[in-house]
Amino acid sequence: MELRSITVETLAAFAQALRAEERCTETIKQYPRSVRQFAAWLAPETVAAGSAGGWKAELLRRGLSPATVNSKLAGLNRFFRFLGWMDCTVKPLRLQRRLFRSPDRELSRVRPPALRRPGTGSGASGPAHGGHLRHRNPGE
Repeated sequence: MELRSITVETLAAFAQALRAEERCTETIKQYPRSVRQFAAWLAPETVAAGSAGGWKAELLRRGLSPATVNSKLAGLNRFFRFLGWMDCTVKPLRLQRRLFRSPDRELSRVRPPALRRPGTGSGASGPAHGGHLRHRNPGE
């Protein structure tokens, strides 16, 4: 069995490959940072097929948000693919979509007074108050 370890040289080559792919500056910083964090957590062990899964569980145990965990795993998985260690990759967490508005801004089923139908409830109705429908074709 091949011993897999993360070295300064492999990290430098990985960062160089990211630059060659013209990745953004933050990606070039973040991906190697995630790999270094993983290596520090793993030390003194070598990388094995289940190592990244253990790190993912540890990150969740620490209370990191799922988006943060997935960001770290993206860098680590990219590093593993760079080295050809496909069996070491790990699936990201599944994220649920967030609602775009808070619950206190949700519309309710109760019609506000301004949206009531003419002739129901209070308020005037009739032609002078917009209580009738107009035809699209006035000649009809």
